[in-house]
Amino acid sequence: MKRRLASISAGGLTASFLVGAGMMLFLVGCGGSAASTVNNQLPPSAEVIVTPSSATVPVGRVQQFTSTVTPSGASQAVTWTVSGTGCTGASCGAIDATGKYTAPATVPNPPTVVVTARLAADPTKASPATVSIINLPSSFFSVNPASVAFDNQTVNTTSPPSTVTLTNTGSAAEPVSARMNGFNFADFAQTNN
Repeated sequence: MKRRLASISAGGLTASFLVGAGMMLFLVGCGGSAASTVNNQLPPSAEVIVTPSSATVPVGRVQQFTSTVTPSGASQAVTWTVSGTGCTGASCGAIDATGKYTAPATVPNPPTVVVTARLAADPTKASPATVSIINLPSSFFSVNPASVAFDNQTVNTTSPPSTVTLTNTGSAAEPVSARMNGFNFADFAQTNN
């Protein structure tokens, strides 16, 4: 749909400007006229999308968020903020300029915060992501490496030892025991520290 932007008439000179693709018509005194096709559509406005749109993050842990600005030719610069109804400042966590969010040390009440990316060029354009913050399980173990391989060994000789580290990053101490199993596991010795 076309809409008249301006109309000027003075001493036999008339000019009409229409918003949108169409004709620009100039009427000049003495019956002369000229026409020119124009396209004065505004470029599409930039938009920002944050991924993931939601995440669950244990206290003190990190979640990486990513912003995508369209169209691709638009400035990709965004500013990141974090807010919540049950927290302020550091008690909501922290987010850096790359979108890396670090959850707070304690769970806010309610346990949800919102991470937002705003276009630096137009702060009215923004995209939120919801973060649910949870406590760490009382026991949270990780093993490194996940497996150990031994080369062939000459009879009556011993292979060099391999170390496997078990780490508890949970909030409570737990007793740990280890055992070996599998083919010929009795041929191996185990030492726990």
